Amino acid sequence: MRDKIIRFFRLCSYFSSLEPRYFPCVILFNMMKSVRPFVNLYLSKCIIDLIFMNMSLTEIMKYVWSMILINLLMMVAEGYFQSRSQYHDFNLIRNHDMMKAKKLMNLNYELVEDDSLQDSIVELQYLEMTGIYNFPSFGKSIGNFFGGLVGVLISLFFSIEFFKADFTFRGLNNGVMNFIFLVIFILLNTLSFKVISKSNKEAGNFTRNTGNGIFRYIRSYMNIIYNYRTGKDIRLYDMNLAENAGEVYTENMCHIYSTFWRKLGKGTTISEILSSILSVIIFMFVGMKALYGVISVGQIMLYIGAINNIFKNASEIVKSLSIIIPSDLYREKLFRFMDLNESEGRGEISVEKGLGSKCEIEFKSVSFKYPGTDKYVLKNINLKFKPGQRLAIVGMNGSGKTTLIKLLLGLYDPTEGEITLNGKNIRNYKQDEYLDIFSVVFQDFKLLSLALGENVAASREYDHDEVRCSLQKVGLSKFLERNDLNTYLYREFDENGVEISGGEAQKIAMARAIYKKGRFIVLDEPTAALDPISEFEIYSKFNNIIGDNTAVYISHRLSSCRFCDNICVLNEGVLVQYGSHGELMADSDGKYYELWSSQAKHYKEK
Repeated sequence: MRDKIIRFFRLCSYFSSLEPRYFPCVILFNMMKSVRPFVNLYLSKCIIDLIFMNMSLTEIMKYVWSMILINLLMMVAEGYFQSRSQYHDFNLIRNHDMMKAKKLMNLNYELVEDDSLQDSIVELQYLEMTGIYNFPSFGKSIGNFFGGLVGVLISLFFSIEFFKADFTFRGLNNGVMNFIFLVIFILLNTLSFKVISKSNKEAGNFTRNTGNGIFRYIRSYMNIIYNYRTGKDIRLYDMNLAENAGEVYTENMCHIYSTFWRKLGKGTTISEILSSILSVIIFMFVGMKALYGVISVGQIMLYIGAINNIFKNASEIVKSLSIIIPSDLYREKLFRFMDLNESEGRGEISVEKGLGSKCEIEFKSVSFKYPGTDKYVLKNINLKFKPGQRLAIVGMNGSGKTTLIKLLLGLYDPTEGEITLNGKNIRNYKQDEYLDIFSVVFQDFKLLSLALGENVAASREYDHDEVRCSLQKVGLSKFLERNDLNTYLYREFDENGVEISGGEAQKIAMARAIYKKGRFIVLDEPTAALDPISEFEIYSKFNNIIGDNTAVYISHRLSSCRFCDNICVLNEGVLVQYGSHGELMADSDGKYYELWSSQAKHYKEK
């Protein structure tokens, strides 16, 4: 219980840090909504009493106009606070999404790639989509709780005189009758709370245990169907896949929502029945005192409304608690994610000051294995990246090539050993400045649905001439003749966006690396979608493009190694060979000779 209370107040504090004005607006809106009925009840009671007292119309109209004016002012205030609540609610969700994104960016990269963390993020997203756990529901429940609390207090204030009004019914005095009424009132409210809490918990558990898997399936399936880039495959292989999409979607969504609302609705229905029963009891109790003449006609309306509002506001408190308490499941998962250890702080050495005239990176007995595993992906790697060097890294799939690059970039930290830049551990440098020395094109690079120029520069502001020059250097001169730098790629943001081929996409990604002008150019199989001739042309140009900078190439096509000074051969995470193409080819028993020969035979005539 203590942990749940701590998480509750922590989420409230988290809300306030994201959007400070959110809670004040939500609470004020609900409090004013609770107060307004009592203005009408009290003034209506006064008007009725004045009528029965045969007071003048002028005197009566004073109360009528007061009621109209106060209602008008309160309705305007309610509308204002409601609209501001919705505005702050939008900002809250947006800021929360940004906070989660920043958290991911600050986590160790190997942790971000872990499947269990990705599953946790998906689960958080789906919990936030449900009516019990989402932010608007939590905020509204907090507002309803305070509004209900104020409503109960005001109701009790107006009801005190009613409970003091003395009468006796069949030998039972006023105190006993009041006690019986309060016992029934508390019992029905307690029962209502337990029923709603149970149904909310069952609905939430269903969403967590069953709904997530189905939602994940629906999302993946519908993404395939509605992604126009997969259209040709669907048409070619099986149109039934597309034709059955609606059926699959409807069946699964009906199952989720019908089950969810059936579990949730059951508690709501029972709660409404209990509410109706209590309303009847209230009418009977007030009516009995009216029949015995202990309250006036005007007071009948006031007390019925006030006591009904005790129940109504108590029900609001019950309903809000029935959401706030079960939603601890979400709070627990959210803070488990937010409390993940972020990347340890990097050093404070400025990279530019530490580099001097050279830029040499060295792996010293570096080994790496992923968290939670015992198998080493790389083992005891000793390797130097010398200034101005062209180095190729080759090996079979799974040999550790891309992992080595991620270690080089500082995305992964070595399990053993260290990586140094000019003799100092790379962790001693400012991380942002360290990353700035690299221009990288990963095998799984991403282009955004933004303008061509923004994709190359990775920024909204850029040097147009430099961007054009970078695109021309990778062989996209003809592409530039058909499209300008403001042309959008793809059609997510612009219906007139261009669809680019895989080869064009890779060339744009390479132009991005050139534009950045990093001291290290790293190409992780960037030419996989290019034909051998285009690949040869690009690699030929790159020697001139790179200039005095260091270049690291990863490629399955070993022909690219001919452009490199040295070649690093990995096999099952171990550095098995290192040398020039000629030196490695001289070793006919070596791994490089085996890889070269296996590729070369496919190009020979039979």
